Amino acid sequence: MAIFGLPRALGLPGLLGDPRPWLAAATFLVLRLAFRAVGQPAALRRAAFATASPVMAFPIALGITDPPVLALTCLALALLTRPAWPALTARAALTARSASAARTWAAVMARAALARRVWLAAVVLGVACAMKYTAWPALAVLTAMVAVRGGARPPARFAAIATATALTLAAALAPASLTTPAALIQNTIMYPLGLTTARSPAQSPLPGHLLATIGPAGHLAAMILLIASGLAIAASLVTRPPANPSAAARRLALGLALMFALSPATRFGYFAYPLGLYGWIALCRIPAASVDGVDERAQLDSA
Repeated sequence: MAIFGLPRALGLPGLLGDPRPWLAAATFLVLRLAFRAVGQPAALRRAAFATASPVMAFPIALGITDPPVLALTCLALALLTRPAWPALTARAALTARSASAARTWAAVMARAALARRVWLAAVVLGVACAMKYTAWPALAVLTAMVAVRGGARPPARFAAIATATALTLAAALAPASLTTPAALIQNTIMYPLGLTTARSPAQSPLPGHLLATIGPAGHLAAMILLIASGLAIAASLVTRPPANPSAAARRLALGLALMFALSPATRFGYFAYPLGLYGWIALCRIPAASVDGVDERAQLDSA
């Protein structure tokens, strides 16, 4: 996140030094890539519309750093969307001697493309996780989706790549976060739970905060409800894991909404995440159909 403050630190004046235009530009570019990844023909217009929507524009205007994190999460979902190959299949049918050869050729191309997309999705999600802790729940949800679609090995690789990317970026760009783990825990875990002496001035009257204001018993009740909701979402990822990016986005939106509503120290602005994910579903209309003639489990195993 410090990267967005570098223009001002380098002495650039006016808008060039203001982090907000850079936040807007990064959000727009990542969303454009996301819409292109799912094959949307009007990727530029959809990215502009999403960036200008109140869900994104309001936090960007305040200099809040959530929009690019949300955009990267959407890009990871887009990359895990199964690509369709109608043009390649038609070309293969014209050039191959038999329909069987055409299907084999299309399957090979689809496997290679999906392998690249899985790796890229893991790296993109790792970047989001390095930027802000609010992206880490997406790692659990997307790993569960990859598991249900491709067996045991691909999700382990996906989680490992994303985690390694996040840790590498943290070590390179924020080495103090690794050398002072106590401060990292204080900022990313204890502070949102209201367990530090510092208090956020942006606390909103959400259920968790209202319970916490009652006293120690209310704070404990909010913590219990927060942990219970987290365990319930985790259990749902095991018993009914999302089977496609659209279902994964809905599950992630539900989990984040519960986390923000029940956290003792949070604000309304964080609900940009679940609202943005539902907006992503509406704008993308992500298809759930498999690639014609290609076994998806074999694709992900090869990835």
